[in-house]
Amino acid sequence: MSLRNVIIVLLTLAYFIFCYKYFNKDFFPACCGQDQTTIRDEAKSGAVATTPAVVNQVEIANPITFAYNSADPKTTEEFDAIKEELLAASKENDMLEITGYYFDGEEKPEKYDDMGIYRAIKIIELISPPLDQDKITTLSKKVDELEDAQKRNFESHAFNWLSKEEAAEPKITTSSDGNIRILFAENSTKFEESEALDRYLDELAKQLKSDKNLKAYVVGHTDKTGSATANQTLSESRARKIRRILRKKGVSRSQLEAVGRGEYQSIAPNDTEAGKRLNRRVEIRLDTSDK
Repeated sequence: MSLRNVIIVLLTLAYFIFCYKYFNKDFFPACCGQDQTTIRDEAKSGAVATTPAVVNQVEIANPITFAYNSADPKTTEEFDAIKEELLAASKENDMLEITGYYFDGEEKPEKYDDMGIYRAIKIIELISPPLDQDKITTLSKKVDELEDAQKRNFESHAFNWLSKEEAAEPKITTSSDGNIRILFAENSTKFEESEALDRYLDELAKQLKSDKNLKAYVVGHTDKTGSATANQTLSESRARKIRRILRKKGVSRSQLEAVGRGEYQSIAPNDTEAGKRLNRRVEIRLDTSDK
């Protein structure tokens, strides 16, 4: 093979290697197993650290950013176009789930359980109207803190359209203090059709049965819709429902304590559907029985 041909082959090979690395890095950063729910640092000489919003498991660039210890969203000129794309992805009876991310070091906002929930609720103001608030639900998730997060804005949320059936199932989340939180539909204590909840309770029952010194405090809560008396009863029913499920899974009665707190321990304002949904919950705190 002539020297000229060797040079051509080497240059061609270098070209394909360059293209592979370039396209992988700049066009497909979430491919090949990267966690979509973890905030990623894509800083390039002052660029913001971002995580793409997720719509039905498809990432879209969403130009909403936040500063550290702040829930005031900052939008770019592309936001209106992205909002149209987000709303166009909905189907009749679908609900939009907004997840707000937060760092462990951020301050806990007044009246909210964590900064992630506050961010999710503030995003509602950007898309409602035209989207009705009763078609929006909110969650929060703590993520690892970014390097230099306190020095620049970052994108800290995700969108996901839920079918009517998915939205009706109780959601399982973790509060900022580590307690397990199960969210409820309005006036609902039924969980039989929730596979996710059943799987979680299976694991919880195994954990309790393997450690007899471990105790689960099951506490029911409601929003402020209806009378205080009715809400107290409903909160107790929710807590007892979870306790009965755990008892059927073989957990000792002495390891379970179920109480209701009614409407008096809200973790979000009750003047929006998103806030009321967060308050309709059961929280499970694990502790050793000898404390």
